[in-house]
Amino acid sequence: MLNLTDDMRAALSSGRCDEALARVQAEFQAKLSRAQRFPNSVAARLLLIAYLCCLFAGGTIARLLHRKRPDRLLRTLSSQYAIVPEMALHKAIELRSLAKRSYSGRGLDLGCGDGIVGGVLIEEAGLSDLHGVDVSPVAIENIMARGYAGYAVADIQRLPEHRDASFDYVVSICVIEHVPDLDAVLRQAARVLKPRGVFYFTTPSPSFHEGLFMPRLLRSLGRNDWAADFNAFKNLLSCQYHYYSRNDWISLLQAHGFTDIQVDPIFSRGQLLAYDLLNVQTYLPNFYFYPHLSRWVGLSPVLKKAVSWATAELCGWIMNRSANPENHTHFSIACRKN
Repeated sequence: MLNLTDDMRAALSSGRCDEALARVQAEFQAKLSRAQRFPNSVAARLLLIAYLCCLFAGGTIARLLHRKRPDRLLRTLSSQYAIVPEMALHKAIELRSLAKRSYSGRGLDLGCGDGIVGGVLIEEAGLSDLHGVDVSPVAIENIMARGYAGYAVADIQRLPEHRDASFDYVVSICVIEHVPDLDAVLRQAARVLKPRGVFYFTTPSPSFHEGLFMPRLLRSLGRNDWAADFNAFKNLLSCQYHYYSRNDWISLLQAHGFTDIQVDPIFSRGQLLAYDLLNVQTYLPNFYFYPHLSRWVGLSPVLKKAVSWATAELCGWIMNRSANPENHTHFSIACRKN
C-alpha cells in the first residue's frame, strides 16, 4: 500500500483527486484479486491463522489483566463484527459517547449503512422512533429488523424525501467526513431539525493520522515525506475529506445556525493504534484474508463465538483508558439548532 506511483503523485499534486482515487482503488483492487490466487491465497490463510492466534492470546491476556467483564455494548458489537474485530473497537468507542446523549422524539440517522451500528444505539439509548437514510440501498426489512422506524435511500447532501423541521434529533456516526460537500450536509441537518432540535455526530480530528501504525513507523525512521504520502494514500482509499479542529467545528456549526456546541475528544492515539493493528491486513493487500475469515466464521459457530469472546475481552481492556484533549484522534460533537 505504501508505494505511491509517480503518476499518482502527479495527480495528487495537481489536485485531480478523482483521477488519483481511481488509480489508488484500481491498484488496491488488483492486489486484493491476487490475494485470492495461489500461492497468495495460501499465504493469506497462514496469515489469518497467525492473526487469530494473536487475537485469542490478546483476549486471554486482557481477561487476566482486566478484572471488569465486557459490558453488553461490547459483547453485542463483538458478535456483530466477528469477521472484522477492529470495527467492534471503533464503534464501541463512538457509541459509548453517543449513548450518553439525551434523546427524545423522532430521529434521523444520516448514513445508517446496514443499520448494525444504529441498531445497537437504539438498544443502548432506548430509542423508539429513529429513521435511517443512506445513499447505498439496503433491504428495508433488514433495517427495520434492527429497530429502525423507517428507511429511505438518499444522498445526505440533499435529503429530498425529508420535510423541513420534521425531526427532533439527527445522529451521524463517522459518516460526514466521507462526504465531499460538508456544508450541504450541515444545511440538510439544520433544515430537517425542528427548532431547538439536537445534532450528534462523531468524526476524525486533525490528529487522526498520528495514531495510525504506518505513519508512526515512518516518522520514527525519519521519513516524514513517506508518512505524508501514506496519509494522502489513506485519505484517498478511505474517501475521508475533512479533519477539522475543535475551533473550526465551532465556527462551522455556528455559521449553519447551531448553538450550544460541545466538542468532546474520543479515541486516544493508543486506541487508534490498536484498531489499526487489528486491521493489519489492509497493509498487506496481496495477502488479504477477510474472505477466508468471513467463510470460516460463517461455517463454524464455535469459531465465531471464540472470536467474539476474544474481541470483547481485548476491546474492553483497550477501552479502559479514555481519550483527552492531548491524545485524541476523533471528536464526539453535540449541538442544537437555534
